[in-house]
Amino acid sequence: MIKALVSLSALSISLSPIPAIAAESIYVTFATDGVQTGETESSITKIDQIGVSNGLPYLSGDQLCDSLQDSDCQNAKIGILADLILPKCETTENVDCVESLRVKFKDTELLNTEFFGYTRGEEVIIKNGDQSLSGKSSSIYSVKYGNEIDRYFLVTTKLSALLAKRADLSYGKIQFPYFGIDITEVELSSGNDCLAIYQDECVSKAASSSAFIDVTLRLSTSPPNWLAGRMSGPSVEVSEILQGKRVKLSGESVEVPKIYGDVLPSTFYKYPAGYPNSYISKLASENGYLDIQPGLALMYAGDIFKELKEKSDEIETRWSLNGSSRFTAFCSESLQVDCLQGGNGPCIDSAENFGGVLATNAMTFSRNPPQIIDGEIQYLLASPHFLPDGKTTSGSFDLEISAKALRCIYSLPNLPLAAEVSVVTSEGRPKIATTLFTEKNGVAKIIVKNFSYSTPKVKMKFTQAQKKISITCAKGKLKKVISGSKPTCPKGYKKTA
Repeated sequence: MIKALVSLSALSISLSPIPAIAAESIYVTFATDGVQTGETESSITKIDQIGVSNGLPYLSGDQLCDSLQDSDCQNAKIGILADLILPKCETTENVDCVESLRVKFKDTELLNTEFFGYTRGEEVIIKNGDQSLSGKSSSIYSVKYGNEIDRYFLVTTKLSALLAKRADLSYGKIQFPYFGIDITEVELSSGNDCLAIYQDECVSKAASSSAFIDVTLRLSTSPPNWLAGRMSGPSVEVSEILQGKRVKLSGESVEVPKIYGDVLPSTFYKYPAGYPNSYISKLASENGYLDIQPGLALMYAGDIFKELKEKSDEIETRWSLNGSSRFTAFCSESLQVDCLQGGNGPCIDSAENFGGVLATNAMTFSRNPPQIIDGEIQYLLASPHFLPDGKTTSGSFDLEISAKALRCIYSLPNLPLAAEVSVVTSEGRPKIATTLFTEKNGVAKIIVKNFSYSTPKVKMKFTQAQKKISITCAKGKLKKVISGSKPTCPKGYKKTA
């Protein structure tokens, strides 16, 4: 039985003096945030600790339970978290399942896929009062490419179900703090670097090119109002169905650079808010391995990139989205813990059906909902400047957001918006980039492409667009209509109307 770990955990930080003697080196990699493709099976975990780290709530625990009837889960004093990998929808009445998957390659139309099977794993069923949920393991879908070739995709859609213990030790109503989806093209029976096991055979990543992917889910609850991940041209559509919500997610997979190698421990010592110096020193003395977690990756990225010559070691094709929802599971005074609200801010959380989605091909990035910093929205991104073949990495950044939520963030009236979008270096110097802002049907889109990487910042400033005024200018029998926010007549012409 393949066990999955809790998706969010805390790092306890304690400060230590810088070691007097520099140790050897540390082999460093960067963790990719989101649903891990190796997380193939649903699981139930007893929650041992809750709290807030870097302003975000976390749940942690390492005791896995076979079911809610497991004595370890029944004895949980804080609660349990069930990570459910959603199955294929078997009937039109099913919810919390995958309804359909379609893919489009560069030389094809949009193709329907067929369900091929589940990877190895056991089913998990959660029943709490009138609520009943089930999870299986990752799904494999196949599509016919050309006349003979079958291509396969591994779909891991995770919905976390949280049950908190009440003062009377009964479980409260199920809440859904996290959602994520990862779709990866795979090979069957490859025997190398297994992401999952299908009928005792290894399932591994395929050396695939980018593809447009369109997946439809049926959920008993709304997905998080803010999603972030790795793709290009993301789109989120949420509609009502009798049993809950139909969620359609689409976009183009992207190639994400990955970097790893030996770095000096001194790289970490100048960041007191990061990994403890004593921990880094111990790792270095043992020639240890450190997988830098997403919450700390942006802090260290620039220095580590420089040490590793700004060159990525490999490229990984990714298509993923994930997000967290507001939850109030731990508000009981008897538990003596803070009421963890979570959430994405009032402007995003109050959006109807859809708040926004952020997507990029960056190795690591700030993924939070938009907030105003010095009068503008800012997003930090980080990727090695060069690809493995020495070519310059080309950046991709997409933000699709409810137009109403965007105006709420900026406290602007419901009038046309003007946008200033730019990319700058970590020192604040402008970078060359292609930018586009559009607004249609209540959705604003900001597209930024073709910028070089290392640790750039995408900056967006929105203001109320100036109302256009038209005047008529005359010169003898000649007349011209001039439009603009402050129109003036050309030289030799006089305003007539």
